[in-house]
Order: sequence, then C-alpha cells, then structure tokens
Amino acid sequence: MRTEVGYLRSTFGPSERRACELMEIAVSSYRYRSRRQGDGELREKLVALAGEKPRFGYRRLQVLLKQSGERVNHKRVWRVYREAGLCVKRKKRKRRVSRGLTTQMLSRPNQEWALDFGAP
Repeated sequence: MRTEVGYLRSTFGPSERRACELMEIAVSSYRYRSRRQGDGELREKLVALAGEKPRFGYRRLQVLLKQSGERVNHKRVWRVYREAGLCVKRKKRKRRVSRGLTTQMLSRPNQEWALDFGAP
C-alpha cells in the first residue's frame, strides 16, 4: 500500500492525506515505521537451548534466557520460537495392546464355569 500511495503522490501530486484517503488507508498506517530489531541473536540462542533441552517449551526456555541475563519479552520468545519451527514433541498416549485372543464360542451349558471367591 505504501508504494501505491507514493506512486499516487509522485504522479498526480495530491497531498499525503488525500492520497491515503483515495487508497482508503489511515495516514498513521502509511507513516508507520517498525521498530522491531532483528531476532537473529535470539533465534540462535533459542535453537541452541532447544537443542540442549528438547523437552523444554518456550516458557522454560525463557526462564533459562532470563537466568543467563537476557531481558526478553515472553511474547517475543513465543513468536521467535514458532518462527524457528521449534515445538515440544508430544508424547503419544500408550494404548493397551490386544494379543489377538479370541473368545471361544460356547455351544452347550456347563462348558465354562465361573467361581465366586468373595466373602459370603
């Protein structure tokens, strides 16, 4: 959008406010400049820590970063953690293994007995 507004201004000469109005965007959005710093260092540290501690999630990795003296926002850690493709591998639920035993079809009475060992 920024390039289109710049094209409008350079070609037809309207004011910044008018060009933004024609493109239906807010002037504040047009003027916005990101102050985000590069996340390369944080990404490297997170990947290194996740390599050492693969069962640690982003919260525990943030605690380790804090302990090492790094001041970093938990929301930024989460964003970089996801962008780096890191995630804790979920353990699959253990299920009962069936051995393939089939129940016998009973054809007449008294082929199988059940005993009650409970107290009277």
